[in-house]
Amino acid sequence: MNVELRQIKHAVAVARHGSFARAAAELQLSQSALSRSVQALELQIGTPIFIRSAQGVLTTDVGRLFLERGQALIGMADRFEAQMLRHRAVQRGRLTVGAGPDAIESCVAQATARLVGQFPMVSVLVRSVMVADLPQPLRALDLDILVTDSSFFDGGPDIQTEALARQPTVLVCRAGHPLAARRGVTLAEAVEHPLVVAGQLPAGALEALRDAQRDCPSPLGRQRAMPAVQAASSAAARRIVLDSDALMPVPAGMAQPEVEAGVLVALLPMRAVGSQAVIVRPKSRPPSPIGDLFCDHLRQADAVHAQNGRRLVDTWFA
Repeated sequence: MNVELRQIKHAVAVARHGSFARAAAELQLSQSALSRSVQALELQIGTPIFIRSAQGVLTTDVGRLFLERGQALIGMADRFEAQMLRHRAVQRGRLTVGAGPDAIESCVAQATARLVGQFPMVSVLVRSVMVADLPQPLRALDLDILVTDSSFFDGGPDIQTEALARQPTVLVCRAGHPLAARRGVTLAEAVEHPLVVAGQLPAGALEALRDAQRDCPSPLGRQRAMPAVQAASSAAARRIVLDSDALMPVPAGMAQPEVEAGVLVALLPMRAVGSQAVIVRPKSRPPSPIGDLFCDHLRQADAVHAQNGRRLVDTWFA
C-alpha cells in the first residue's frame, strides 16, 4: 500500500464527525474531494472503512482498527514535525539568562554547556548579578530567563515561575582552620568566625544565622557584621575562605571536589539555609524553543545536583 498521511487525516476527520459534510468543512475541502480521497484510501487497503447511510457514517470493524493505527501515525508525525521545527528554531537562537553566583556555577553552567554542545550555533549570554537585583531586568525584558532564589521573587501578573529542587547547603572552611579538626561544631560556635557569601543570603537564611549569632560564645562574634563579606562570585568567596579563617555556606554538590581533595572541610549541614531556586520567565514574551530547551536541561541538572547534595550530606554527617 502507498497510503498517504493526508488520506489518513481525512478518514480520521470523517470518523470524528460522523459526517463527510462536517469533516470537509473542518478540513476546508469540498465534500466531493473528501469523498474521493476516502474512496481512494479504501481501494488501497482493499476494504471499506465506512458504511454510508442516510442516518450518517458508521465505521466498520476493519475501519476502526485502521483508524486507531492511523491516529497513532498522525501523532508520531506531529511530534516529529514539532521536533524538526524546534530544531531549526534553536539552531541560531539567542538567549539571555540571569542568575546568582551559586546557580551559575552549578546548574546554569551545566545547562548552558549541554545547550551549546547540542546546538553549536546558538548564542547564550549568562549574566551574573546579585540575586535581589534580578526581577527588575526581567520586567524590562532585558532577560529571557531568571534563575533566582524563591525568596527573592514575589511573582506578579506579568511573570510565570517554576520551582526547582531544594539544594542541601553545608558550611565549609579551609583545611587547617581552627574548627576543621573539631567534631560536633554548632552554628553558634561557627559564626564566631567571619561569614562569606556568594551573592546575597535569602531573608530566612539570614534570620537563622543572626539567631545563631546571638548565642555565639564570643563577644566579637556577636557583634560582627552578618555576613562579613558578600562576594560577586562563588570563586571569589572560596578564595577568601581558602586564604582566611572565614567560613562559607555553599551547596553540598559545589563543595564536593574541594572537600574530597582535602582543600575544604565540611563543618556542618545548614538545613535552615538550604536554597531553592525558581525559573522565572516573562508572560509578555512568547516562549522560545531555545528557552524551552534550556529549561529542560536546567531541570535535569538541578535534580541531579539536589540528589547528589542529599547523598553528600548523609555521607559527611552520618
